[in-house]
Order: sequence, then structure tokens, then C-alpha cells
Amino acid sequence: MPPVICDIAAAYFRNKIKKQIYGHGIGRHKTEEIFKLGMLDIDALSACLGDKKYFLGEQPTTLDASAFGILINTFGRPIESPLKECGLSKDNLTNFVTRIKAHFYPDL
Repeated sequence: MPPVICDIAAAYFRNKIKKQIYGHGIGRHKTEEIFKLGMLDIDALSACLGDKKYFLGEQPTTLDASAFGILINTFGRPIESPLKECGLSKDNLTNFVTRIKAHFYPDL
């Protein structure tokens, strides 16, 4: 695809995503507020997990699958952010992600 077309497509989709984020509500906050809300969510996940193997005990549930999906995308991407830093500081969450990856996705 020619570079000019890539630039136009990127601008179009960036604008579309901004509208969606605004419509969901999170786009109505300042960047610092968004990170703060995310860090509160990370703190809540860490507190709920505590020292348990999985969120609801010894067996994984859909809650664990949902949490893993969010956490792996937060921890595993090559973009640094306050949210990633906060999450990586929670040993129980990093151990949880490692455990899920090793058990269900050993090829990752």
C-alpha cells in the first residue's frame, strides 16, 4: 500500500477510535485521570487475587480468562506507561500472568 494511503487510513481509523473511546466515557478524562483509574483497577485486581492461585480458588474460571486478557496486554506490550509500571509492581499479578501463560499458552 502506498505511504500516502497508509497515512490516510491511519488518520481515519485513529479518528474513529477516538470517537468510540469518547462514546464509552474513558475518552472524556484527561490522560492522567485515565492512568489513575487504570491503576485503581490494577490495585483492585491485586487485592481480589491476594495469595490465591486463581481469582476464585484453585481452578481457573472465566474471570481468570478475562483478567489474563487484560493483564497480558498491559504487561506484555512494548509500550511503557504508568499502568504497566503499576501492574508489574504487583507480584501476585505478574505470577498469575506467568502461571496462565505457562499452563494455557506454553508457546508464547
